[in-house]
Amino acid sequence: MLTSQTVYAFQCDLASDDGVAGLGEKIIKDIGVPDILHNNAFWAPNGSMEDIDIAGIRKALDVSVLGYLRIVRAFVNHMIARKSGWIVNTAS
Repeated sequence: MLTSQTVYAFQCDLASDDGVAGLGEKIIKDIGVPDILHNNAFWAPNGSMEDIDIAGIRKALDVSVLGYLRIVRAFVNHMIARKSGWIVNTAS
């Protein structure tokens, strides 16, 4: 039997520790601890190996790797305390 579910979507700068932590606090305060957390973010610099942009590579790692960890950190302890929740990470 299917039950009705509410889905929320939020945006923030995944490269910002404070931005992600603030979003996590807002979500928990306004709607509670999520049952399912789905991370889906990717950023890649343009160019080729001949003109590699180190700052762009840093940003890609900050968003595409560390961003996921920031989001998980914002919610995982609350999920553990509640003894329920799912975290789904997708990557390209």
